[in-house]
Amino acid sequence: MTVPTPPTGSGHAEIARRAAPQGGVVSRQQLLSIGWTDCRIRGQLAASRWARLLPGVYNTVTGEPDMAAWWWAAHLYAGDASRLTRASALQAWGLRAPQLPVEIAIPGDRRLRKPPDELRVQRYWASRPVRSPRGCPPTVELEHALLDIVIDTDGERDVIDAATSVGQHRQFRLRSFERAIAARGSCRHRALLTSLIAEIRGGATSPLELEGVRRVLRAMACPSDVAKCASPKTERQCCAIACWSRSES
Repeated sequence: MTVPTPPTGSGHAEIARRAAPQGGVVSRQQLLSIGWTDCRIRGQLAASRWARLLPGVYNTVTGEPDMAAWWWAAHLYAGDASRLTRASALQAWGLRAPQLPVEIAIPGDRRLRKPPDELRVQRYWASRPVRSPRGCPPTVELEHALLDIVIDTDGERDVIDAATSVGQHRQFRLRSFERAIAARGSCRHRALLTSLIAEIRGGATSPLELEGVRRVLRAMACPSDVAKCASPKTERQCCAIACWSRSES
């Protein structure tokens, strides 16, 4: 992203300083706080030096805004307590290709009147842990973002696909994912996710491996002493041998 070059004149250097870590975006409230007026803001827009992204939020960089600008615009529009969530959080963590709309979470007691089409607003009552990936506004932690998506996923295979695609990311922490599951009073797919965690710990990394373990090996009546194996990976090997032996007999 190109850092905006401040034009000459009072306050422009301060605006550039504020906009630079915010994807080139500033809010009306930030501008008013440093002495700008609505009239001056309208002048910048009329001269096409700035562009309005969302109500009261302006892009100070010429050209098409990138997704960092949209993420910051959504955060500034929705308020300090907002955070990127679900698909947008995964995008900010680098797991999905960035695209609109921006999924933004706001406190449950707050409402936004008729959110713009570029936003998909979620409300939260229990706060999720938040971090800020480099260059991004506050973002729900990777593990909680994944869990929010999985809870709304219907098919078992889709759950497996989502878990493995995110689980291979270098910043994904399995223990944090377990804590996220445990923290939810009601968690759809809890049993499936618990099973997947055990398989991932045992070395399974792809949807095919996980589905094979769940639907092929464990669907067959493996010996009860398989549970005594030293690790989930060894358990799968024991199951495979036992089931193969049974099929050959």
